[in-house]
Amino acid sequence: MDEKRRFQDLLAQLVELAAENDNILDKETVESHFAELGLSQSLYPPIYDYLKNHKILVAGVHDARIRREAPKDDYALPEDFDITKEESKFLDMYYADLKKAPVYDTDALLAAIADLQTEEKKPRAVSLLTEAHLSLVVTVARAHTRKGVSLGDLIQEGNLAMMQAIPDYNGAVSIEEFQQYITRAAAAGMQTAINEQIGAERISRHLADQANYLDEASRNLSKELGREPTLEELAEYTHLDESEVHNILKQALDALNASEE
Repeated sequence: MDEKRRFQDLLAQLVELAAENDNILDKETVESHFAELGLSQSLYPPIYDYLKNHKILVAGVHDARIRREAPKDDYALPEDFDITKEESKFLDMYYADLKKAPVYDTDALLAAIADLQTEEKKPRAVSLLTEAHLSLVVTVARAHTRKGVSLGDLIQEGNLAMMQAIPDYNGAVSIEEFQQYITRAAAAGMQTAINEQIGAERISRHLADQANYLDEASRNLSKELGREPTLEELAEYTHLDESEVHNILKQALDALNASEE
């Protein structure tokens, strides 16, 4: 197999690997994946761009701007950020708030990471590291859009997961390692929200199917009886318990009322 074909195969495998990890990889994983080809460092930026175009976040690369002293207006929305107009407006306001936050340099971040190991210094370190990485959570959220949860909710869940994870960090005093840690924590929080939404939608569809079944049964019974059936009659006709019929009808009515509010 020639080198070009092998590169293409490895790239396809890397995309599959990312899909198994919530579309998040770290820099070391990417470089070790192509180690057999002996690629020079100058060849990796196009690979990272390719992954970014496929909504795959590489921790330590796509979030690199957090590790430098960037101007406070360095929150421009990427041109390929695939979001709705409503989400874009929300993000504009969110970034406007981020511009007001301090910009921490490398030394400040490293000192805060080290302070996580000292109880009296930990609260301030957690606050600083959380504030410094709010924009990273937006980057992670980008990889989870179009999965049934709004961008705002993804960011909220990611921020919460990050804040809960930071106090427990006990790795090396390394910005790259720390960011990989909180990237995965934020992604896990977002994925939990997505899974819960999927579960809620499945329950909603199941409830709708049950309600439709009861509605059809009620109409059939009405024709036979010449009147509206009682709960007992409807339960007997559908071979369900009266309590089950009552619960299905109540949940369907509650869902209808909620949608009209």
